[in-house]
Amino acid sequence: SNNAYLQGLAGGDGLSGSTFDLFTAYFDGNRDFNQRYLTQAFQEDEAEAKNEMVEKTVMDAIPVQAIWSLTAGTNAASWEQAAALYIGDMSSSPYARANKRAANYGTLVSGTTTEAVANENIITALQNPSTANSAIIAKNLKVIYAQASIRYARLLDMQLTLPQPNRTVDERAEGQAFYRIIAPFVAAEDPSCDAFMNAVYDVDQGSEYPSGAGGFYCKALLCIPRTMEITPAELGSLAESASACPGTAGVAFTTPVGTYTPTVDVAEEAKVSITAGFLKDLVKSQDYATAEAVYFGDYTLRDLGRGTGLSGPAFQQAKNYFDGNADFNAKYLMVASRRSSAAEEAEMVEKTTADAIPVQAILSYANAGDWARAAALYIGNNREMSPYGRANKRAANYGTLIGQEAVVNQNVLQALRQPSASTYNTILKAIQIIYAQSAIRYAFLLDQDLTSQPPLSTADHRAEGQAFYRIIAPMVAAADADCDSMMKAMYDIDAGFPQPTGHYYCHALQCVPAALGISSSELGTLENTGGHCSDVGSVPTGGQNDDDCSGGLSSGAWAGIGIAIALPVCALIGIAIYVWYMKSQGYMWVKDEKLLVSDVSSYKV
Repeated sequence: SNNAYLQGLAGGDGLSGSTFDLFTAYFDGNRDFNQRYLTQAFQEDEAEAKNEMVEKTVMDAIPVQAIWSLTAGTNAASWEQAAALYIGDMSSSPYARANKRAANYGTLVSGTTTEAVANENIITALQNPSTANSAIIAKNLKVIYAQASIRYARLLDMQLTLPQPNRTVDERAEGQAFYRIIAPFVAAEDPSCDAFMNAVYDVDQGSEYPSGAGGFYCKALLCIPRTMEITPAELGSLAESASACPGTAGVAFTTPVGTYTPTVDVAEEAKVSITAGFLKDLVKSQDYATAEAVYFGDYTLRDLGRGTGLSGPAFQQAKNYFDGNADFNAKYLMVASRRSSAAEEAEMVEKTTADAIPVQAILSYANAGDWARAAALYIGNNREMSPYGRANKRAANYGTLIGQEAVVNQNVLQALRQPSASTYNTILKAIQIIYAQSAIRYAFLLDQDLTSQPPLSTADHRAEGQAFYRIIAPMVAAADADCDSMMKAMYDIDAGFPQPTGHYYCHALQCVPAALGISSSELGTLENTGGHCSDVGSVPTGGQNDDDCSGGLSSGAWAGIGIAIALPVCALIGIAIYVWYMKSQGYMWVKDEKLLVSDVSSYKV
């Protein structure tokens, strides 16, 4: 409070130029964005956070903003002032920060052990005011704070993935204080990257982080430098992080059932799982605007959702099934975004971005022998949000684990390491098993919802089941159209429930594995289903639901033979056909237009 000059710079006094305007707009039109951040910092309850936020704002953010403004023109006195702010006492200034980060990233001047290349470039440029030198200063400042922002993502990853995660208050606050120095540049080029980094460094979230801890650094490394056209040589390589990002050429994906090392760079495919996890968080919190920006900002996920570049028998089969549309997954996301139920939307978005879109790409790439891309999408940087992670969840439900890992994951990893003519079929079978298990499991959950007293909400389970089933629906339909019709009716979120409610699992279990050629040992046994199917007959052909005039009747509905009630006439011809069918099944009638049932309260005309 006693330093009027520092206070003035924090408040934006006398600052101008396109960079300052960009920052002012980013921070809600407030010229005093640095002063406001300091005020926030001093109000922090956590001493570690307060210390880091204050230090990085006073030592870095305020001087850097002034340097950008002072070097926007070519006034010699302004450039001298900028030099004084940059160099300072060489221990608590941007000059000192550059040296620290250069030591971390290996970007020191050749022949020195302490001096950053960025310092050499900036000090040389400061001696001759010009537009070209202004650009050099701006670029090197971006390098310094990109290095700082990315480094703290790595430090968070390391802390959060320990068996007993450490407190991360100081790392998160440091990361936030550094990142805001470059955030407007990032946001201008990639709003999805900016949204992700702000979520990672949001000190107000305490110990809550976006999905995918352990992959924050990889995401930051991919998206931050390119927004400011920072080359790998300019950024350098963060010490002890050479193997931190599986998907980089030569860096292995390591799992409990084996490793896979790509020989080409597939980092973009590997980070799809990071994006899927972040989308799940955003949709769950109903931040739909940011979710949309994040989805469209991940060009790999977006283009795969559109079917761009995909081919092969599985993709063609799915395309034909979904009315000839290559972008069937992108269209499904549009359907999800229009749901009035937040629970439905959340499940549909998650299962499409984490499962359906990657699955189509995996099968397409595997068919073409592009094992690296297939592996990157199957395993991912965030295994909780990839088909690999889904396999483990379902294997735990069905008892098809080896230790804590799914049998299918072991099969896929082995096949990928030694590709042969059978590798594609191994991957295809694994996907069929994973999503057959998923589709059948949600049929059981619907049974439980519908038969509970009182019945439970089915919104999320039905939407989840639909999102899972559509991944294998084209394959099921090709082998058993009646089974497909039944499954689609069961999971039709826009229609009533088909009969017989309470036995969906049994019918799904009877027809889905058979259609896909999955054996009982491959499928496993779903937990808590013992005796559930002891009184169930043959599989219905589907399409009949309790909203229809033609709704089918279960055998239990005839237990009260002797009580006659009228079924209103839908249409004379329809009744005649219906009556003939029921007679052919051996049911008893009093008169052709009156059924004897114990309860018709659930039947609607």
